[in-house]
Amino acid sequence: MNIKFIQKHALENDMSIVEAWQEFAAKDNTNFLKVKEYYNAIVASNKLEKKMDLLNELYSFVKSIASFYYQDLKNYAGIKNLILYSEQAIPKEYIINIAPSYKYKETRKIPSLKDEEYIIKYIVSKVRDQLYQISGWPLTSKKDILKVDLTGECFDAAAHIKQLATSLNLKAQIYNIRPGFIKKGSICDYCAEHAFVIVTINETNYLIDVTFSQYFAIATSSLKRTGLLNFMGPSVGIYMLMDSNRKKVADKILKDGYIKLTSQELKYYLDGFTNFYRNGTYYERTNDFTYTPEYQVDDYMRFLQGKDNQLNHEDKESLAYQKLPLKNPNMDFSKR
Repeated sequence: MNIKFIQKHALENDMSIVEAWQEFAAKDNTNFLKVKEYYNAIVASNKLEKKMDLLNELYSFVKSIASFYYQDLKNYAGIKNLILYSEQAIPKEYIINIAPSYKYKETRKIPSLKDEEYIIKYIVSKVRDQLYQISGWPLTSKKDILKVDLTGECFDAAAHIKQLATSLNLKAQIYNIRPGFIKKGSICDYCAEHAFVIVTINETNYLIDVTFSQYFAIATSSLKRTGLLNFMGPSVGIYMLMDSNRKKVADKILKDGYIKLTSQELKYYLDGFTNFYRNGTYYERTNDFTYTPEYQVDDYMRFLQGKDNQLNHEDKESLAYQKLPLKNPNMDFSKR
C-alpha cells in the first residue's frame, strides 16, 4: 500500500500508522472477497443476460472503491485480474452478428486489374482463408466463422494483405494505430493496438480490415465499463452502433472485409477508435455524451501520417487507461 496515503489517513483520523494500515488491509480484503463473489456468480450462471447484469454490477462496485487503489495499483492487481476473468467467462457472442460473405476453402482465380472490387474481394478471401485455417475451428458454415476470435491477428493479417496487393503491383499502406493515435511512444503500457490496410487501385482507396469483429464481443461492450480504474472503456463496436453512418461502415467491413473510401467512410471508421481511446475522465470533464468526435477526414489522415494526434487536442488523463477515480462513480454514460 502507498505509505504516504496511509500516513495521511492516519493523520486525518487521529490514528497510528499501524492502526491505519490494519484498517486498509481489512478493507482491501473485504473488497477482494466481494469482487471474487461477483466472479463466482458470473461463472455459475448459465444465462448470458444474468452474466452481463452481474458483470455490470461488478463494474459499478469497483468504480465505487477506486479511490482506495488509484494511488498504488499493486493491491489492485488481484481485483483487476478477477474482472478480466469475469469478462472471459462471458460466452463468445457479439453485439452485431453479421457473418462474413465468405465460403470456406473458397478458391478464386487471380483477378484482372480492370475489376477493382473483384481484386479486393480476392485479397480478402485469401487472407480470411488463412486466418480461419490457423484458428483451429472446423469451419463449415458462416455461423462457425463467428466463433473465431481474431484478437491479436490484425498485424499478421495486415502484412498478408500488403503482400498480396504488392504481388498484384498495387499500392498498399499498413496503418498501425494505438491509443491517442500516437506514432512514437505510448500513453499507456500494454494498450491495445490495431492494424488495417489501405489499398489503392486506379486512384481509388479501399480500407481493408478482416479482423474488425474482435471489437464487437458482448463481454467488453457495456458502457458501464467506462471509468473502470486501470482499464480502457468499452470496445470500438459499441460506438460504431451509436450512429447510423458508423453502423453502415461497420456492417460493410464485417460482412465484406473492406470498404471503398469515397467520402466520410474513414472518419466513421476511426470515430469508433477515437471514442474507444477516451476514458471516463474525458466525459466527466467535458460533459459531452454525444459520442460524435469533432475530427474530420483530413484530421485523421494527419493522425495516420504521424503529423498530429489526439494528445495535441485532449489531455493525457482523459485518454487510454482510466487513471483517476471518477468523482461520481455512478455517472451515467448513456448517449444523449
